[in-house]
Amino acid sequence: MSALERPLAFGSRTTISGWAAISPSPKPDRFAGPRAARRPHLPGSLKLAALVFVFAVAFSFAVAAGDARPLSIPSAGVVERIVIGAGPGETFIKDRAVIERFLAFLTRHNDRWRQPWDTFPTPQWTIRLETKDQLALVLWVGPTWLGGRAGTAGAPANQLRDLSRAEYAEMLKILGLAGN
Repeated sequence: MSALERPLAFGSRTTISGWAAISPSPKPDRFAGPRAARRPHLPGSLKLAALVFVFAVAFSFAVAAGDARPLSIPSAGVVERIVIGAGPGETFIKDRAVIERFLAFLTRHNDRWRQPWDTFPTPQWTIRLETKDQLALVLWVGPTWLGGRAGTAGAPANQLRDLSRAEYAEMLKILGLAGN
């Protein structure tokens, strides 16, 4: 008796192709395709939940980059000089009247500070307020913004605030940079 005549011994599939169809094989089904290429099907409510989650994370970054405390502006009596750096050169200001006017300007505009979560913009000028023996305050100035931190603090303490055109022009005039 041949294998074709023994249907009970091998089940209802008595051909060689039938045996291959029911035999365990390490080969994947040729119609299945690679599993990595398939996207999981997400129900609509889960897609909405994922979208809300992404929005919440983005919003939390925006809030984290939000309000910061005002800078600690030194008193005019302790500031010995203002050093303005732009490119390779530096300008030194020791005139008490200019120092007092600049510190008054900073005090009036010591609000709306924020800590940015991304890269700080490139400044046009770096301004250092120095006392007799230490760096009191570092400021960076761009055409539409003012950055700063306490002199000895590291980069995580950097703060930023927007400047209006009028504020920017006033600051440049005080420091004698209006023509630059």
